[in-house]
Amino acid sequence: MKPESLNPEEIVDQIIKVSGVELDQAESGEARAEIQQQLERAIWEAVLTDLDDSQVKRFEDVLDNTEGEGSFEDKIAEITAEVPGLAEKIESRLAQEIDTIVELLQESSSTSV
Repeated sequence: MKPESLNPEEIVDQIIKVSGVELDQAESGEARAEIQQQLERAIWEAVLTDLDDSQVKRFEDVLDNTEGEGSFEDKIAEITAEVPGLAEKIESRLAQEIDTIVELLQESSSTSV
């Protein structure tokens, strides 16, 4: 499933919605944190081989600090514009990860009932 945005928090919302899994408040916070970590790991796996050291540093800053001017997507777009095909690589990797996470959530939900 293609991500609706490149913002990890918004992708987490998309995953939980699509999976149909209902989580109580405690489970939701924990699940969201774990899902966001998986998504960030997937993004890193997609970009590490294509970025030079200064781009990696800027990418780290964007992931670590979403404060300041511009949206998360704008900041990522600025970096990915410098590397042809990088945005598509990130989206493809995220789509794979989203499918995997949704499937795992649905499986875990059906086995815990």
